[in-house]
Amino acid sequence: MAAAAPPDSSIAAPKACEGAHTDAPATAPTPETEEDPIVQCIIVRKDLEWPLGALMAQACHASMAAVEENRHDEATTAYLHADNLLGMHKVVYEAKSETALQNAATKLRERGARFHAWVEQPEGIHTAIALKPYPRTVARVLCKGFRLLK
Repeated sequence: MAAAAPPDSSIAAPKACEGAHTDAPATAPTPETEEDPIVQCIIVRKDLEWPLGALMAQACHASMAAVEENRHDEATTAYLHADNLLGMHKVVYEAKSETALQNAATKLRERGARFHAWVEQPEGIHTAIALKPYPRTVARVLCKGFRLLK
């Protein structure tokens, strides 16, 4: 992996195998419906000059951490239900830099989102954020203004 600048100290660096997350209250989840499926949103840094597989792994780490931290949440339980496994939805957004990722985390906190900010260890590089699963209508509001990863 390419060397990166030291992490910005304004996103608290967690211990190895832990990520920064918010304890902000969750928007009231609702069971999944065809009209409003449950989705998980992920934001990945685009500026890291890492192999595609390494970036995908960062998104996966953040996703799994957000799901685990919210495993008893109604929307998360519905998202992981056996009947939904073939119909899971994820939306992946980009952050152009570590500062952009930090700004996304700030916006998510302000909007009351529950998420996990992944920090690659032992390097301490902030790489991705994953929200807990939310109904699509809620996720759209929480992620308004974010750009899809291209």
